[in-house]
Order: sequence, then C-alpha cells, then structure tokens
Amino acid sequence: MSELALDTSDGRIIDLRREPDAATRLPRGKAGSRYRCCACGKALIFSGPATPQSGFTPRFRHDGTAPGADRCGAPAAHQADVQTDLTVILDLRDRLVHALPGASVDMQIDAHLAGQRWDLPPAIVIRRDDQVLVVERPRRPLTKATAEARRQHVRTAYGDQTAHWWFFDRDDAQQYVSAGTVRVRPHGKPDTHHKVRPTAVQRQLVQTGGAVCWITADTVLIPYGGHPGTYPALEGEDWSGEMTSWAKDWKISHPHPADGAAWWGLIPLPFSPSASRPVSAPRRPSRS
Repeated sequence: MSELALDTSDGRIIDLRREPDAATRLPRGKAGSRYRCCACGKALIFSGPATPQSGFTPRFRHDGTAPGADRCGAPAAHQADVQTDLTVILDLRDRLVHALPGASVDMQIDAHLAGQRWDLPPAIVIRRDDQVLVVERPRRPLTKATAEARRQHVRTAYGDQTAHWWFFDRDDAQQYVSAGTVRVRPHGKPDTHHKVRPTAVQRQLVQTGGAVCWITADTVLIPYGGHPGTYPALEGEDWSGEMTSWAKDWKISHPHPADGAAWWGLIPLPFSPSASRPVSAPRRPSRS
C-alpha cells in the first residue's frame, strides 16, 4: 500500500494515485510522524520528487527497512482486511467523484485508529459550497453501538445539519434480507419493486436521522416504507369470500421509511449524476 497513508493532521486518507498534486503539496520525509500506515500504524516516510520535472514516482515507505525490502509489520490477514476495506471505499469514492462533479470528496477516519482493526472503513466526506455529506460503506455486520458512535462523531465533527448516508451491499446476505416483491405504479406505469426486511441497525439508522440505501453494480436502491392494512367492513358491506383479498391494502411512508413499516420497498436509480434528481414515491396498484 505504498500509495496510501493516514494523515494524522486531519484523519484523511492520502491516496497518491488520485492526488496528482500530492508530490508538491505534501512535505517530504518523516514530517514529524505525520504519515501513518493504515495497517500497522507505524510512521511512514514520504518519498517525493526533488523537482517538478523529476520522473520519480512518489510513494510512502516504512522507516528502518533496507532498500528494496520495505515491509509492513502487521499480520498478513490484517493487511488483507485493511486493503479490502480501502479498495471497497475507494471504488465508492471514485463513483461519487464521477456523480458529483465539482464537489470535494475525501476519505477520513479517526487518526487514532491507524494500525487497529476498525469496525467501519474510512468515511467519505463530500463538501460542496457550505454543504457537507458523510457517506459510510459498512463491510461487516454493523452493531447498534458502532452505528451510534459514528453518528455522534459525525454530529460533533461536521455539525447537526450534516447529511449522513449509509450504503449497504445489495449482494451481502447479512446486509440485505429479501422480503419478496411488490407491484407498484410509479409515474402511473406498472412496475415491480423488490422489498427488503431491514435489520434492527438499519431501522435505527433511519430513526436517528440517517439515510440508508443499497448499492449493486451501477444501481442504487432507495427505500420507502410499506405499511399493510385491512379496510374495516362498514355497515352493509361484505368483505368475505372472494372479496376478502380486496379488504387488504397497503400504504407507503417516504422519503424515509416510518418506524412502523413492516417492510421497505426499494426504488432503483442509476448511479450517475442524474441519480441526484428528486425521487418520486411509488403508488400502490389501483383496485379499479
């Protein structure tokens, strides 16, 4: 991971491959132990070009290693775990950069976590004008305590008005529990949406002001709440026999699922700049 380092001055993940100005912007050498290895937590040395015209490729290396034998001291399994976390979050970061031209997109984490096994990968912090959006990409089962700790950190670091999004993996059975499908009519056209049975933590995230979605390939799935109900029979009405099913109906809650939703329906949107347009809530199929 010679292209990556944790900057202890602000908790930002430095990625030399995606920051062409790093070679001239960052101080070279040890820089007062400013740069840390994400896997082992030890101080790194930044080797940059001596002049702008130099063809030297900038990189980070561990201190005290013989030339050509730079090695991280963290166990191989831990290195692989950290590398996978960073690969996944970098992929999402690249997509967001493409989808949000003109915005500042950084990866940040508590600098004290350098070398530790973090519960959550670094967050993506997006800034545009005076707006801040924090995006999380959990890769392991998420606990209520971890989710609440991150929520409190975001509120403290970026303010109460910060939008906080959680992107879950649609193809991870621990993060996505299918609840079948439902027929809807978005914009008056018949369609079928997938339903998901949210975990207790995903419900907690929404209840405490966060936004949850799922991502798969080039599609983002935005949830709305599904609330089944039954029409009571009024005087003179008979809902028995073949009419029984017509007494059953459902309503939705949006733009975020309400607490009492029995399931969440998912609106598929392309992961592209056009995906930032307002999302229209679906309507149930007409009984007429």
